[in-house]
Amino acid sequence: MDFLVVSYLLSGFVIGLICFQSFIVAPTVFTLLSKDNSKVIIRAIFPKLFKTLIIIGIIMLILCYLSQKNILLFSTQLISSSATILLPTICLIMVKFTNNAADKENVKLFKLYHTLSVIFILIVLILNIIWPFL
Repeated sequence: MDFLVVSYLLSGFVIGLICFQSFIVAPTVFTLLSKDNSKVIIRAIFPKLFKTLIIIGIIMLILCYLSQKNILLFSTQLISSSATILLPTICLIMVKFTNNAADKENVKLFKLYHTLSVIFILIVLILNIIWPFL
């Protein structure tokens, strides 16, 4: 089995999940539901997204070691899969703090946590777009 091809497909899946969540699910929820209802849905969906990304990242990391082709490909795949594990893990940990800041209407702290999680997921997205082409 060509583990590298599976890794490419998993990166595509990561890209699709992040884009679907960011451009379809979240805007639809905030547009169609009240603030209280959208809060419940979003708080249920994002932890699942982060956990799914972590699982995919772990699989990608295992495949990285099984498909060592050359040092450049190995290095870029290692960085991408590690980031796909580490950054969503940090986001998952921050969910509790982000929700707490939102509940206490601490806008400054909420914006900080939210901005960090967006940046982390954007990094995961960009790395998964780029690494297969290096």
